[in-house]
Amino acid sequence: MKRSAIVAVGLCLAVLSGCSQTPEPSPPPSSEDALTTSTPDKSEATSEAPPTDAAETEEPEADGPPQMPEEATEQTEAGAEAFVEYYLNTLNAARASRDASELQRLATEECESCRNFEESATSGSSDPLEYDVESATMSSLLATVQVAVVDGSTSGTAYFTLEWDSAWRVSAVQAKA
Repeated sequence: MKRSAIVAVGLCLAVLSGCSQTPEPSPPPSSEDALTTSTPDKSEATSEAPPTDAAETEEPEADGPPQMPEEATEQTEAGAEAFVEYYLNTLNAARASRDASELQRLATEECESCRNFEESATSGSSDPLEYDVESATMSSLLATVQVAVVDGSTSGTAYFTLEWDSAWRVSAVQAKA
């Protein structure tokens, strides 16, 4: 199960548990109460909310690419997995927005499959890919990440080869049905 799905389940459970207590309903107003409105005796002063850090409240644009997680910038197996997950999330955003500029930045110039992804993102289906990052193996400056991918009625396994040069970049993608 993806981390985001686990977080979503946890949030749903927290919200539902807060809704489980049912308070007693208040009695309906009498006909006289319903016809009159009261004004408060004294107005209370309101204060402004404390300032918040813009980084805490800023949300990504709905049409833009996702934010790269910190872990995806690390030269580790977990970092390689996080980078491929970020690449696939960016591919889904590119398919929805028809803008593949962020995908181009995440791949080497030699990656032909990546160029095909970019082209299909701007002209193909806008439906998101479903995927599950399964495993990663790493040796010095290369990593291979195995991903189960479902695109409509087609499913298979993709192997992403990543190169490290101060950041991960996709250098090849091989698909197996």
